[in-house]
Amino acid sequence: MKEMLARTILVLARGHDAERAPLRHRLAGWVFRHFPGMITCGEFERFMLDYHEGSLPESQRREFETHMRLCGRCRHSLAGYRKAIAVGQRLFDDEMGPLPEEVPDSVVAAVVSAMNAPRN
Repeated sequence: MKEMLARTILVLARGHDAERAPLRHRLAGWVFRHFPGMITCGEFERFMLDYHEGSLPESQRREFETHMRLCGRCRHSLAGYRKAIAVGQRLFDDEMGPLPEEVPDSVVAAVVSAMNAPRN
């Protein structure tokens, strides 16, 4: 019942998208902060790694998946996160082989810089 009510409010707010009118954005944020069993977009982002690895506790996993069903912005963010992990895994499948073409030069430069940075 609460998910149906939250979904109705979010439809009125036209999804959860930072591009929408400020009032609608605040309405969607209010739903995520105040309805029981809901998590905010910030919490969703903090839980992504544990969700991806399957280590998120059951209650948080349910809240994460509920948020994902209701929030298009976070679904998009999770899809990008999964794609980044897949590209990263491909990079290390063959350490001596060539980099995949879709890896931007800026990413390569950032990795090289991090590898060369002094360690504390």
